[in-house]
Amino acid sequence: MEKQTSTYFSSSVLQQAADLYGLEATNFRLIRENSNLIFDGGDRILRLTHSSLRGTDDIRSELDWILFLNERQLPVVQIVNSLKGLHFERVVVEKTYFTVVCFVKIKGNVANGDLWGKTVFTNLGKLVGQLHRVTKEYQAAAGMKTVHWDEIVEAKIVPYLPKDHRMLAAKYQAITKKIQEIPKREDNYGLVHYDIHYGNFLVDEQQAVILFDFEMACHSWYINDIAIVLYYALIHPLPEGFDKPTFVRFFLRSFMKGYQEENTLDTTEFQYLRLLLEYRDFLIYGYLHKVWDIANLSVSQKRYLEKLGNSIEEGYGFVDDGFMS
Repeated sequence: MEKQTSTYFSSSVLQQAADLYGLEATNFRLIRENSNLIFDGGDRILRLTHSSLRGTDDIRSELDWILFLNERQLPVVQIVNSLKGLHFERVVVEKTYFTVVCFVKIKGNVANGDLWGKTVFTNLGKLVGQLHRVTKEYQAAAGMKTVHWDEIVEAKIVPYLPKDHRMLAAKYQAITKKIQEIPKREDNYGLVHYDIHYGNFLVDEQQAVILFDFEMACHSWYINDIAIVLYYALIHPLPEGFDKPTFVRFFLRSFMKGYQEENTLDTTEFQYLRLLLEYRDFLIYGYLHKVWDIANLSVSQKRYLEKLGNSIEEGYGFVDDGFMS
């Protein structure tokens, strides 16, 4: 559990959160605690976000976009209003607070085993293409906060990167500067999910993809959203018979088949893939050093940080932009 969250969370907070939606707290079990606290209540999901991570302005903007996507009937998570008819509520704890959002629990399966293959990759691409195309028409409500990829809380990591021979802070800043120089146009830059991975979508009986967890949504290049999907696909165990280079080609060809049915993206954008993958390593590595108790890491946390550190050192030379050839 994130440090500030663990300081202020208690069973009383969960009870108050459930009461705001007319739900019974004892029906909910904690299923995720990396940053937000996610509770499963059968047909409902409660998400609690401490104010040290994200304030209500950020969450209001996130929910406004989800509501737009719901109106356009895209397969994404649905919001449940509180007893007061609000899209979110607050539970105050001392001088801080938790923002509470309730969602309809999605029915589907995690894309593991036999599901992790070409059909799901193509359908995932189709959904991401839909998101990018439809969101070009989205107009944020008056007063909504707009953030870009280098302004989100996860990007503020320089003070938390280890200070050693690797010179991580300087490298992170250099990569950030290179990305900031990528041209921005209406057809390549807009509001994106920014965290699509196999823990943030489920697959239904027809292998269609339903997406959730929009909290990192921000403005960035569409190719960045695609790079992030690839980034997490590479963390997933490789299918039998694939090494990393062949999997990258197979995944991107399958993904882009679906994507191109819904949205057009110039193939020259793929020249930035490696740079964006490298940036994601730094982003996650630094952010975890910020929110995890580094002095008391679990075995799995140590293993994951070590894996990220190795990836930063090795880079993504096995990724090329000629995957469609």
